[in-house]
Amino acid sequence: MSFPVQEIYLWMLILCRCGGVLAGFPFGGENNGIPGTVKVLLACALSYIVLTITPLRIEMPHSVFMHFFFACREIIIGLAMGFVIKIAFAMIEIAGHIIANEIGLNAGEMFNPLTESDSSFASIMLIQFGIVIFFITGLDKELLRCFVQSYQILDFETTFRIQNLSELSSFVGNIFILSFKIAAPLILLNFLINFGFAILGKAAPKVNVFFLSFPLRIFSGFCLLALTVYLVYVHIATDFQQLPQKVLSIIQP
Repeated sequence: MSFPVQEIYLWMLILCRCGGVLAGFPFGGENNGIPGTVKVLLACALSYIVLTITPLRIEMPHSVFMHFFFACREIIIGLAMGFVIKIAFAMIEIAGHIIANEIGLNAGEMFNPLTESDSSFASIMLIQFGIVIFFITGLDKELLRCFVQSYQILDFETTFRIQNLSELSSFVGNIFILSFKIAAPLILLNFLINFGFAILGKAAPKVNVFFLSFPLRIFSGFCLLALTVYLVYVHIATDFQQLPQKVLSIIQP
């Protein structure tokens, strides 16, 4: 069994774009159970599948500079597509930080293996919840279909405009809006508790309202978060449903 040089070259270009897309997924790294070797093998396998199911053609460049140019172009396209996916999970993490700050859990940070940094308990919990939603809604299959469709929209001969990357700024702006929508009930709860204990502090100056409000904020915060878990699911799932459209929008010729 032999492979033509042109097919090997096409496979390598597809691998560059596929590697950039996989870099945006929220699971990777040595500390969360998915070694880098597995990710590389997954990228190689997906690249070969795309090569076999899509009629891609390209003329072999005659200079090393053109080889480098095409490889960098595919890496940039893949990273841009993967960055949109990373933005969606950044929204969940920011919402978790806001919730932790509102209910008083920001002091007890934990090591987050997904980002390989310290994060609050609420952020880790929401990210894990987001990963579950990612798979149960079938978004992984939609993004794979989106990756294959990206070669129908932007193949190797179509010009990729840098202006398309400007749309990423609007996606970044929506992070904070969606984060505050998720954390809105907890923000209101914290305001009501602080307002109530402020009145109590004026009515009974000798009562230490700080130590009384701290356990109440945590207990009521967890109760409200449990009651509004469906609302959190709706916000995350709605944003995830728009991900394939957002990923394809930045590569429109």
